[in-house]
Amino acid sequence: EVMVEHLQELYSFYGLERGVRVARKHIGWYTKGLRNSAMFRARMNTLESAEAQLEAVAQFFDGLMSVSRELEYDDEEEVALAA
Repeated sequence: EVMVEHLQELYSFYGLERGVRVARKHIGWYTKGLRNSAMFRARMNTLESAEAQLEAVAQFFDGLMSVSRELEYDDEEEVALAA
């Protein structure tokens, strides 16, 4: 919910076209280290609209929550190597 609100503020502040580009890095920061997020982040960089980004974010987090009610993170060592 916090991330979606932040994204909407980015779209509002920067406008939709630039906001989508700026939002990509923020989405990456929010999801880095979350289990199975690398493919999601790569896909996010191909989306061209705010609607598509918001839908992808919802699907990603809905998928995570269907497996566990708590967010699961990759091994700390793997996260450090990816940085």
